Amino acid sequence: MTAPAQQVLMASLAALFQALQAPGYSQQLGPSVPGATSPGGSRVPGTSFELQPTEVAERLHRFMGDAAGLLAEADCRARRAVREGQDPPTMREVFEAMNVLSTQASDCKETLSRYQAAVAGLYPTKQQPLVQALFTDPARLDAMPVQQFMAVLVRNG
Repeated sequence: MTAPAQQVLMASLAALFQALQAPGYSQQLGPSVPGATSPGGSRVPGTSFELQPTEVAERLHRFMGDAAGLLAEADCRARRAVREGQDPPTMREVFEAMNVLSTQASDCKETLSRYQAAVAGLYPTKQQPLVQALFTDPARLDAMPVQQFMAVLVRNG
């Protein structure tokens, strides 16, 4: 059974992925100045953008709520930790912070179905199984370093 915080994140990502399928929406999540990126910053799920964590959190808040800020900040910390030879935070730490924010989980089957449909509509066929598999093993997801989770969500195509 998926933990409530994992369900909240899955539902939030599904809403974001659905929005990204609308024409022109991904450009709204991109850098303020076209072509400007922030290497080593936070990655925007479902895109190939890297921006400052606060910029990512602000742009994603509409679809992901406070989870956007937690994920953006954790991704930046994780990537910095790897560069400095330290252990990065895991998704468990993100979920522990999210549990404080989530009051109840939605129906797990409905959430999974929405997530799978959103992934199928946004990601290239070869990448879909990787993104779909993120939430299939809750224990593995908990132990996954944040930067690895975010790397799977970068759209390759």
